[in-house]
Amino acid sequence: MEAITEAGVSIYAHNLGLETLLANGKRNPVASIVIAVMIEIDAMETERLSERILSGLAEARRRGKQLGRPKGTVKTNEDLVANYPLVVKDLKKKLSIRQIAAIRQISTDTVQRVKKAMKAKEASV
Repeated sequence: MEAITEAGVSIYAHNLGLETLLANGKRNPVASIVIAVMIEIDAMETERLSERILSGLAEARRRGKQLGRPKGTVKTNEDLVANYPLVVKDLKKKLSIRQIAAIRQISTDTVQRVKKAMKAKEASV
């Protein structure tokens, strides 16, 4: 907002009925104060949300709940290569990671893990 206002463009907040610039092109002091207060309220709310999340996680740990991925659910290199044969085929064709992810509709991270698993499997052979 600062950069836009500095460039001489007035921002109008319809729900507040405020503009960042007055008719003469100068900054609207009321709008500046309201925006500053809203930014501080947002920062406080973000901090409070973070505290609630951390408190909830601590309480879950205290009660002995399993947090995160269950143990033993990580796939081995062999499983990754076996579960993504088309990705392996595309990697062997030297397609880029992004191309493969787009074609196969999977994340680039998955393609990278398959590629790493292929290399590890080849190194162990």
